[in-house]
Amino acid sequence: MREYYVPGLGEKDPDKIIRSLMQAHENSATDADDIALRVEGPASATDSGFVVYDGTTGKLVKNHAATIALGSEVSGTLPVANGGTNYTGVAWTTYTPTPTSGAGSFTTVSAAGSYLAIGKLVHFCLTITITNAGTASGAIVCALPTGTPVRPAMVAVGETANTGISGVGRISAGSSNILIVKYDAGTLIATNNVLSMSGIYEIT
Repeated sequence: MREYYVPGLGEKDPDKIIRSLMQAHENSATDADDIALRVEGPASATDSGFVVYDGTTGKLVKNHAATIALGSEVSGTLPVANGGTNYTGVAWTTYTPTPTSGAGSFTTVSAAGSYLAIGKLVHFCLTITITNAGTASGAIVCALPTGTPVRPAMVAVGETANTGISGVGRISAGSSNILIVKYDAGTLIATNNVLSMSGIYEIT
């Protein structure tokens, strides 16, 4: 039971007088604001458990288990700086870069890709369609979807329409492009070639 201090008639200590007045106010509170400051809970509770409101009055609390169900009781994302990924389950983002060649130029070429950034890792896929190679030769240069790579990375490339020949995509630290060549460092540029690739790189 809570004990209250009751000053005597001759009490002169201001701290004791103020304390007694505050206790009296607590006991006589009648307006909504005063009452709302008071909460009532169960007779027993889980040690180190969480306290949650019981109902919508703001006056009653109830015991809660010492764990939280992530699927139903937690929202938001943990920042990367705190060990999170910022991933919220969203769909991949599409992007449409314009490929260029190491030498010469394409007559007709297109590219379509998509990516998903989870923390400092960027997952991406990209398809390049060479409708008319024109005078293009050498490597194919294509923009990365987002961020600046902090270290080199390599991705596998496959030609899916004509020869089925393979290649590699080279990502250099600090570059905003991927450099695409044949497996033997030759060229993958040819009319009607379709090049598909996917991979991961780390960004700052």
